[in-house]
Amino acid sequence: MAHSQRETALQYLLGELPEQHAMEFEEQWFAGDNLFEETSALENELVDSFIRGELSEAQRRQFEKGYLVSPARRANLEFSRLLAEHISAARLSVATTRPNPVSTFLFFQAWSRRFAWAMAVVVIVGISGIMVVNRRLRHELDSMSARQAEFQHQEQSLHQEILQLQSLLHPSGVGPRKTSGPKTTSLFLLPGTSRSGGYIHKIVIASVSPSVQIHLYLQHDDYGSYRAIIEDAKGRPIWKNNDELKSQAGAQNSRIVTIKMTSSILPNGDYLIKLEGKGAHGDFEGVEDYQFQVVRR
Repeated sequence: MAHSQRETALQYLLGELPEQHAMEFEEQWFAGDNLFEETSALENELVDSFIRGELSEAQRRQFEKGYLVSPARRANLEFSRLLAEHISAARLSVATTRPNPVSTFLFFQAWSRRFAWAMAVVVIVGISGIMVVNRRLRHELDSMSARQAEFQHQEQSLHQEILQLQSLLHPSGVGPRKTSGPKTTSLFLLPGTSRSGGYIHKIVIASVSPSVQIHLYLQHDDYGSYRAIIEDAKGRPIWKNNDELKSQAGAQNSRIVTIKMTSSILPNGDYLIKLEGKGAHGDFEGVEDYQFQVVRR
């Protein structure tokens, strides 16, 4: 173990590393067998030095404050202390020329208790190791979840931009068409936006736009007809189509359902569109949800 790495390992054992650096050291610790073995050996040296009283006063205080922070480490210290006492007692017994039967009985009785204590220490140390691994795994899981949410947000935003560009490149499709009358504001929505990491598509409605046209892309076109219900941020229905809606062909072989309404029913705020499909028995069933936000100018 290099000198700098040894110093880092010693700071980790004594609890002197910041939380982030300690987690990074643990990742390196579990990634390589050599570092794990060398750190374990350093830990044993540190504990033995404490038991033998070889640490300075400052080192002793830091050991008590930083190392003895968990039951497993305290148990490890106690086990090492008992083991040192046993070795010392064994040496004395070997030096005795005429062993006393009572002393021998008491010695083996004490050793049986120490052996049971050692087994308990092994279990506690094992549990402590599992706790360290679990903490590292939780950290990695949280990091992965954050990255996944960010990727979902970026994917949703890019997909929306692609749909807008496709509508401009294919004017014969469902995209906005040029008319001589008042301008209609169009919006393209993908399903499930309310569950994609908080992303909400925004539509800007100008004062000269009397109507709004919303194209709802379908993941699966499984129904002969559809209906749409628009709810405000408080869950109150503010609009529902009177006629049954039919799906149409969209760009890139997609299927869409288009709804159209007057822009006056959509003031500034957040909205949710609930799309329902008409089943075989005439009942409408939930299909998809679409979330969007209105900004008026």
